Amino acid sequence: MMEAKEKIGKFLKDIMNLKYNYNMTHLKKVLDNIGFTENTSLKVTKKKLDKWKKDRIMNNKMDDYSYILEPCKNISLFVRLLNGLYLSFVFIQGDTESPVFRTNIELDYIYVYTSKYHRPTIYFYGRDIITNEEACLLDVYYKKQKSYLTNLNINYNKINENDDFKLGFSADLNINVIANLKNEFFDKDKMIKKMINVAKKISSLFIIWKRKIDALDSANF
Repeated sequence: MMEAKEKIGKFLKDIMNLKYNYNMTHLKKVLDNIGFTENTSLKVTKKKLDKWKKDRIMNNKMDDYSYILEPCKNISLFVRLLNGLYLSFVFIQGDTESPVFRTNIELDYIYVYTSKYHRPTIYFYGRDIITNEEACLLDVYYKKQKSYLTNLNINYNKINENDDFKLGFSADLNINVIANLKNEFFDKDKMIKKMINVAKKISSLFIIWKRKIDALDSANF
């Protein structure tokens, strides 16, 4: 467990040095240099990854200290620290001080934002910028939007008779953080607090994981 703590601590420290023009190759290099291993063969859905993380599912689908880059549209990086302990990251780059979220904000995802004009790269949990109530409101809206567009695609194809030219419609969600004097996104004290919250939350996940392992060991004794 100590090795896992050291690796994720090093990763959180290193990503603060990411520059605006980084890509997934740069991120892979950061992970590999720390001792993580990429899993390139596993194909898995967001729903399943969320379940693994939420329910702390133990399986042999991934190795300890392994990761998947961009397993789905909503997740940039999925990491297995230990068997049953997972983290989901979303990496965002932007020209402005505040990030624009292209997908719904998940409370238990870690968001990493690199601004073209601000340093350092910062990170925070979704729950540190949005409440449960707000997340539910967005989720309901997004599901309705997708349902509406599904019906639009079906009805459009019914009336479109041109096989050589068809249109497709997909749900898109842009969430802009509107910063003002009271909630400046790169406010040093506020961002330090949010990043400390990430470290504390991950520490608590290790404690929960250890309790589960101890309980399993006791049950098998």
